[in-house]
Amino acid sequence: MYEFRENVYIITTDIYVSLVVECTQKRDAIEAAAIYTHMKKNAGIVRFLKGSTGLCLLNRILLMLVSCGCFDVAHQLFDEMPRRNFISLAIVMAALIDNHLFEEALGLFEVDLGKMVHGWMLKMGYDRGLVVDTALVEFYGKSGCLMEANHVFFDLIRVVDHRDTVLWTGVIVNNGREQCFGEVIRIFRVMGEAGVRMNEYTFSTVLKACGRVGDGGLFGQQIHANAIKLGFDSHVFVMCALIDMYGRCGLLNDAKRVFDRMDRRKRNNACWNAMVTGFIHHGLYIDALKTLYEMKAAGLKPQKSVMDEVRLACGSLKLEIT
Repeated sequence: MYEFRENVYIITTDIYVSLVVECTQKRDAIEAAAIYTHMKKNAGIVRFLKGSTGLCLLNRILLMLVSCGCFDVAHQLFDEMPRRNFISLAIVMAALIDNHLFEEALGLFEVDLGKMVHGWMLKMGYDRGLVVDTALVEFYGKSGCLMEANHVFFDLIRVVDHRDTVLWTGVIVNNGREQCFGEVIRIFRVMGEAGVRMNEYTFSTVLKACGRVGDGGLFGQQIHANAIKLGFDSHVFVMCALIDMYGRCGLLNDAKRVFDRMDRRKRNNACWNAMVTGFIHHGLYIDALKTLYEMKAAGLKPQKSVMDEVRLACGSLKLEIT
């Protein structure tokens, strides 16, 4: 095993390359971890990020880690690399495939290919179009690259006064998907200040966020009033989000009022589940049971997680849930 002692020798890039190549051939996980840890601690991986030579060394390190079975560390290094090429991608993709992680390998290819296309567009000067940027925001958001999606969005609106509903709503939905609920509300406020037209998807997403920020539903009530003013309070998505928000905030009378106002034919599984869950979380088990039986009578099946909560909560009542 390699032994590294601090402040004894100055290890050059050439020495690191030799160590990495030798370790790759030996396929020793312990030695690979020791080399990588020493590089991070004493040289810093950042030192090797500049230029084609640095990228070549990083690719060698990736190959060493993958060859020695240190896949999690390799994946972390890959994610931290600001520059990658086809070799970087091929090394990690091969490791994913070898570990039978086929969906993740395909997703990695799609994300990296998308980033390469985005980089090409930046070089060619195609990064300022609304259609292109909206597509980029959607692509990065669905790929779980929230930071990149937000960067594209905020970089765009700093330069151009875009008031496109789809673009703004897409950013809000992305942040909601990644559970950045405070950011959802912040962007919604900016959206209102900028005079951007909102739609039912905008309201439904921000209302769901309001149920998770712990303000007792205060901002959610303001959003509800805004939805009424703009005529979106009767949309199914918005009403379902209202039930969820009021239920989470303990405002069960408000949740039930919205639920009762819905057309019975438009009550979907999400609305029923939100109503049942709201009752359970605030100890109204009898109301939860009544709503559950009404849901079944309407021909809808509750989620398994909801049924599990009902059984757990009602165990003390010694009632059999079928």
